[in-house]
Order: sequence, then C-alpha cells, then structure tokens
Amino acid sequence: GQIVGEELGIAVDGVHIVQPDTDVTPYDTITAGSRSTYHMGNAVRLAAGKIKTELCEVVAAKLEVDPGDLIARNGRIIVRGMEERGMTIGEIFLAKFGSLGTTLAAEAVCQPTAAHMDPETGQSEKCTEYWFPSATAAEVEVDAETGRVKVLQLISVGDTGTAINPRHCEQQLVGAAVMHLGLTMFEEMIFDEGQLLNGSLLDYQVASIKDMPEAVRPIVVQVPHEDGPFGAKGAGETGALTVAPAIANAIHDAVGVRIRDLPITPEKVLRALVAMKEDRGA
Repeated sequence: GQIVGEELGIAVDGVHIVQPDTDVTPYDTITAGSRSTYHMGNAVRLAAGKIKTELCEVVAAKLEVDPGDLIARNGRIIVRGMEERGMTIGEIFLAKFGSLGTTLAAEAVCQPTAAHMDPETGQSEKCTEYWFPSATAAEVEVDAETGRVKVLQLISVGDTGTAINPRHCEQQLVGAAVMHLGLTMFEEMIFDEGQLLNGSLLDYQVASIKDMPEAVRPIVVQVPHEDGPFGAKGAGETGALTVAPAIANAIHDAVGVRIRDLPITPEKVLRALVAMKEDRGA
C-alpha cells in the first residue's frame, strides 16, 4: 500500500488491497526468501507506474505540457514546480472516459535474474538479488554450577535497504532474533533409530515468554538497494543470521568455553566447563 501510494502520489488509506483468493487471483508458490518487499514491491511499483503513465498522458494532453514534466503528488498530477497547474485523479478519469465510476488496470511482473556459480571456483557475478548484512550483540549470564544460560539482552542490527515502514522493519528484526534465540538455545529434533521422539509441542522445546531477554533492541540500517522498490529489500531473515554466534561468543567471554553445536543446552555448557577444569588440572 505504501509503495502504491508513493508511486501514485496518494494517501496510503486510499489504497485498498484485495486479499488473495485462489479462485480468482494468479497462482503463486510461497512467501519465502524474504521476497515480499523486494519482488512483490517491485511488481506493484511497476504496475502502479503504468497507471501513472496513463494518467500523465491525459493531463499532458489537456494542459499541453510534456508528460516528463508531470509528477504525482497529494492525489493530483501536477506540473513540476507549478502545483497550481494540474488535475485531480477524479478529474483525469472524467477527462479520459467521459464519466466517473470507471477503471484503469495494469499488471507487471518482477522477474529477477541470476548467474550460475562457477563449479570450480564457486564464484558468481550475481547469485542472488541482495544480501542480508546484519550483526547481533548479546549479553548473557551463565550459571557455572548448572550450565544454565540466561540471555539478558539482544541487540539486532540489520541493513533493510530503504525502510518502507521503519516500525515494521524493527519488528522483523526483533521477531527473527527471538525465533533464532529459540533455535540457538532450545530447539532440537531427537531421533532414535530413525524415529522422531519429540514430534509435538509437548516434547519439542521452544522459547517461552520466560526465556525472553530483558531487552531486545532493533537497529535499522538503511543502505538503499539500487534495484529495490524505492531502495528497499527484504528483511525477514536479516535478524536471524547472527544470533547464534553472538550468544556463543558471549558464553565464551563469560566462562571461557566454546560451544560449537546447537542447541546450546545447559548439559553442553556444563560438560565443557568440566572438561576445561580437567584440562587445566592436567
């Protein structure tokens, strides 16, 4: 909605998004790969741009100006630098169709390209549309008697490109960090002779509200992406990538042991502490 509003120069509350219905809307696979903002956003902006082009052609003919001199702003198409010269979108529809209650439609496709990686070097000129630069800082408290680790604070820093909705980007960073906190500290599928032993939430441990840090602080870094819609890119995975190494490094800084496999359970920490003491005693 914000992308359409920005492209057409209208308020966000003037954009109505129709929820997908598989009976009438085009088929899509899944929402994955942090692609909604980048891929869908680009397609939406391209489609809105086609509508804007048609609107500008009508205004250009009416006002006898070059379409390139027109911009969309505040629900109107105006001459750049001369806001008094322009037409509202309603006036444009009336001029184009001769009546109100009419419709313009447009569609667009965002189809990114990629270059295959060289099988010998593993290098590619473009193996993905964008990367997820991120960093996490963690403060932990470790009980040396039991091996229990309490995460006191997480700071999640992520490059989201241009933040179309900064608050939502912050929520994405926090949500991803909390999800990966669970993967780092608790979540594990346990098998015995090929049989899954903890196949329900009764046995599969996830982070609860009591496991949450006292503070989770998101920091959004905005480095516009040259091909993203208004410089934006996906942020769904950004906050997840560095949580586990940050917590593991914090544990090492606290008690001097390095845990290299997940989840970081109290048993693993305690065994590592015992092994470290034995090594020092030897």
